[in-house]
Amino acid sequence: MRVIIWLALPVATLAFLCRGYIVSIVARGGNQTIASLFAVLCLVIFLRSLYHIAARSFYAQSDTKTPLVISLISLSVSLGFLAWFFFGLHVGATAIVWANAIWATLEIAILLMLMAKRLPNLFNREFFTGVTRMVIATFSMAIVTYFLVKVFGLEFVDQNLLMVVLPLGAIGLISLTIYVIISRIFKLEEVTPLIDYLKKILFGRFHG
Repeated sequence: MRVIIWLALPVATLAFLCRGYIVSIVARGGNQTIASLFAVLCLVIFLRSLYHIAARSFYAQSDTKTPLVISLISLSVSLGFLAWFFFGLHVGATAIVWANAIWATLEIAILLMLMAKRLPNLFNREFFTGVTRMVIATFSMAIVTYFLVKVFGLEFVDQNLLMVVLPLGAIGLISLTIYVIISRIFKLEEVTPLIDYLKKILFGRFHG
């Protein structure tokens, strides 16, 4: 669970802050509506990442019924919200992504509560301390990412794919590097395999 959180947090945050670049890849010149929808879906990215590992914890206990029932209940609730958003508030396509976010939130919230009851020592002080450090590392990365997005200043005039992909790649590389460094400083154990792998590649080639 901690590994998934460590991976999903920066990815979702990076996608949110760079949504203008990402949308421009599929819609040249950008599209404000798509960017707004994608912003909500960035939250769904994180929640769905947690859902899959949470559901598999029940599968590991030979319980496939509980995740299914929870999904059906949360889906029913989200469909109710979808109808309200669409027909009551008349928010259009935004209703779909917000209903999806509600669905994912309900699923993961209920699954985690049941997991905590079945495995009382799973979410202990060490877990929450680690997650807190991940959040701080992600927030620090987000500050860097925000300023990088402002510095590169994507313009939606006469742009081509190269003008979008190169800055996006640079922002992503710098931001994730900052995240890994801060994770290392905070002594998060999730970063150790990645650091060891990178050392193996770099020093292996150097010695070769």
